[in-house]
Amino acid sequence: MGVITNRNLMNVPEQFHRYLDKVYEFQISDCYPTIEVEGTVASWTRVPKYFQGKSHTIGKEVSYGFPLSLYIKILLSNEGKALHLIIAENKFPKLYLAGKLFGEAKLSCTRFPKFMTLFKAYETLTSSQERDIKFSSTRHSISHTTMQLTKPNVVKTLHELYGGLEIDLSKFKHRKTFYITLWNLLFETDKLLSNMILEMLGRFRYLYPNLRIIK
Repeated sequence: MGVITNRNLMNVPEQFHRYLDKVYEFQISDCYPTIEVEGTVASWTRVPKYFQGKSHTIGKEVSYGFPLSLYIKILLSNEGKALHLIIAENKFPKLYLAGKLFGEAKLSCTRFPKFMTLFKAYETLTSSQERDIKFSSTRHSISHTTMQLTKPNVVKTLHELYGGLEIDLSKFKHRKTFYITLWNLLFETDKLLSNMILEMLGRFRYLYPNLRIIK
């Protein structure tokens, strides 16, 4: 915990690492869809092997009919251990979607698509009133033409961040600001997602000694 890994750095170029606030300790270690259904058979995919049976299939008493699920590993800094959790999509669609997008953002290797996917996860977990204007304004600049950027608070924020309405990653200042914003969005989304799940721990039941599912 607290160790900055390449995965956490989200492909931020090394020249910008010194500008990042690296005090935050990440909690979401792994996060990805993990149940596949073919006909009447539900199978584990990408779940740690010690949770899989020889046939890699899940009995009805375990799957209880959910078509898709999310596997999440949360690191507990104060306890030095990890939680392994399963979240069913049809029971908790917001958590499932946010976690799925969060995991996809880590896998994306291009800058603007990475930011947009991560912002969608953040957007799923927040209301419009709660969102940081720096995140929203950067997202608007990526997804809209300058002619469409008319909201005063967005225009003001973009000028403060990038000196204009368009993000030009050929400019050092723009790249630096963009990567700092991406980094802050990453740990804010990690915090929101992990806190929401940890608040629900009382509703989890055990499937295996160290694997739980939300009731």
